[in-house]
Amino acid sequence: MKIDKNIMDWQATREYVYPVMLPMEQELEEQVIQKSWLDMTVYYVVRLRQGESWNVQIRITHGMLQQWGIDEEELLKQAMLNMRKSGYKVEKILNLLLKALPDIEIPEDVADEKCAMIVLTNKAMNQGAVAILDKEILKEIAGEQSMYIIPASIHEVILLPEREGVEKAEIDAMVQQVNGESVLPEERLSNHAYYYNCETGIVEM
Repeated sequence: MKIDKNIMDWQATREYVYPVMLPMEQELEEQVIQKSWLDMTVYYVVRLRQGESWNVQIRITHGMLQQWGIDEEELLKQAMLNMRKSGYKVEKILNLLLKALPDIEIPEDVADEKCAMIVLTNKAMNQGAVAILDKEILKEIAGEQSMYIIPASIHEVILLPEREGVEKAEIDAMVQQVNGESVLPEERLSNHAYYYNCETGIVEM
C-alpha cells in the first residue's frame, strides 16, 4: 500500500510517523501538533519515500488527528515506537576522530573512558537529536554516571559524562560559540546544555 495515497488512513500511516525537534527561534503554524519539552518544542511528521530516500515530510495537524480518529497521546506513543524501531547511532567522538585521522596521537586524559564524549543520533543521522526524548537510550548510555547533553544541532547531541572541574556555564558558552560559528541558523537546537540525572532518569535544564 502506498503511503502517499493513503495518508488519511491511520492504519496505513501509523508506522511512518516520527517526532522531530523544532530549531530554536522558529515557530510552527497553529494547526500543527506540537508539544513543549523543557524549553524546546517537539512536533510530529509523516515521512514519505521519494526515490530511495525518506526525505519528504508532512507536518501532522489537528485536522489529521481528527481524520485518523486518534488523540495526541496515541500519536506520541506511536511516534516514539517508530523512532526506537528505526534505531540509534551511538559512537564515541574519539572513534570518529580516529576514523578520520588514523595516525593522530591521543593524549591519555582525552582517551580516558570516563571522560569520553558520545554522539547520539538516529541511523539516518538526520533530525536525530530528538533521541533525547527516549529515557531508555539515555539510561543505557549513562549507566550510573550523570551526564551533560550538548545540543550540537537538530541532527545530533553530544553526551559528556559529568566529572569534577567541568562547569555547565563553560559548556553553555561553548554551545553558544559553536552555534554562532559553525551551525546553520535553521539547524540550531538550543543555546545551552542540558543535564541528565542518572539517579532520577530525568533531563534537566
